[in-house]
Amino acid sequence: MLFNDAQLWVYREADQEIVAFGTLEISDLYKNWTANRLHPYIPLLAVKPDTQGRGYGRSVIHHLIGQAALHVMSDETLDDRLFLDVYASSQNAIKSYIKCGFENLTDLPVHDPDSRREYFVMAKRVRIVGASLFDAP
Repeated sequence: MLFNDAQLWVYREADQEIVAFGTLEISDLYKNWTANRLHPYIPLLAVKPDTQGRGYGRSVIHHLIGQAALHVMSDETLDDRLFLDVYASSQNAIKSYIKCGFENLTDLPVHDPDSRREYFVMAKRVRIVGASLFDAP
């Protein structure tokens, strides 16, 4: 499914209850870190509040890392870093991203004038080596 220019995945439990969704797009949003190259970007990722803490978020992140790696593998012009931004107040999400290999690229949070919230920019390399993901889960 496409959402704007992003692919959208909906994740369900065995009983078909929707527990999360994640999106991935090819973007130039963080071209200042990529020498003006396009890169994979996660614009939205959410886990249903009453199912948080069960590993769904980490599973979604791993899936999106794999999808980003496939994009990078199929288009040599793409930068091999997967970017996301995360609200500074979302400490559990930040910890999950770090555990999945993302690094914070901004020392201080960036202020979003539209939402009036602050966020960090994070990235992870998703390079393919042979038939496996390098530095991926």
